[in-house]
Amino acid sequence: LYKGDYYKLLHGVNMTIQAFCRHFDAMPEAIAFFDPSGFMVYGNKTMEDFLVQFGLDASDQNMLADILSSGESLRLPDQAAGVFSDSGSGIFSMTVSMSADDDWHSFSLSLRRVTGMEEEGGKLSCVMLTMTDITEVMRAKSEAERANQFKTEFLSNMSHEIRTPMNAILGMTQIAGQSKSIGEIKECIEKIEGSSHHLLGILNDILDMSKIEAGK
Repeated sequence: LYKGDYYKLLHGVNMTIQAFCRHFDAMPEAIAFFDPSGFMVYGNKTMEDFLVQFGLDASDQNMLADILSSGESLRLPDQAAGVFSDSGSGIFSMTVSMSADDDWHSFSLSLRRVTGMEEEGGKLSCVMLTMTDITEVMRAKSEAERANQFKTEFLSNMSHEIRTPMNAILGMTQIAGQSKSIGEIKECIEKIEGSSHHLLGILNDILDMSKIEAGK
């Protein structure tokens, strides 16, 4: 009877663990758990795909340091290392960039300490990592900033370009109004007409937003 109850209990625990694993595997975020020494003990399907995509080894103790430093260091940043210490901060977050086949990807990454119940106040049992792919968001942000920069530069240049023909028009109008020479008045009118056409072309360019966004 005792043996039967034991196997029922073990079966129930296994079923619960499998249910949790299926739930984690269905999540779009990469999720992994690391033991206190820094080795990954579990990674969901998204995490496994991430490791394959960027050529990382789950059995490598320096794997997490590679991710946080984009492969430039084998040492965890101090704040990240603090998550693995009972005396350090329990949460660490940052944005990381990784390159695969010359294509850069950005991820929002967080580490969170998970404590056990062995001692009063809890003791570090593992560290949970979550990563969300924000590549498209970062690219959209970069493109928006680039377009906004083009608009700012475009309007700054056009403000100068508008003043030039406007000053010519005002100047020639004033000269023509004070002149009694038919030839001089005719010359002023010709210059006013030329400056007016130039000003109209500039205004048409300003209203053409596609040129602004193309950096012209």
